[in-house]
Amino acid sequence: MIDAAELSTDESDCEVPDRLTENDAVARCVRAWRITMKNECAELDEDEEEHEAREAANAAYLHALPPLSGYRNICDFIACVSNGSMVGAIRQKDAEHLLASAKIALGALRFDPKPVASAPRRPGRPRKNNPTEENK
Repeated sequence: MIDAAELSTDESDCEVPDRLTENDAVARCVRAWRITMKNECAELDEDEEEHEAREAANAAYLHALPPLSGYRNICDFIACVSNGSMVGAIRQKDAEHLLASAKIALGALRFDPKPVASAPRRPGRPRKNNPTEENK
């Protein structure tokens, strides 16, 4: 996981963290944050603060979250939100709402219809034809 100090530094030199995580989804969110932060900081004048750059980077992190569909995506979503909350890319109050959404999505998976496995046909007599078809 990314060190909390790497994304939430109070320094105004727009340093972008270079270390990523082993989770691909979290890495994608962090990469979106890093790229946006780097690009936004490059456009800042010397007398401007990085607050707007950080807000744009935080929005990019949120935009990179996996969709809440399927078990693996939901788990990755939770990992991204947890990481984002710990490093300051997602506010705690927003993280609570996002995690509540993930909880609902996980609950909905229980009601997802399972694909019906076709049972192999038993050997035996062939099926009888429909009597209406024989008369045609």
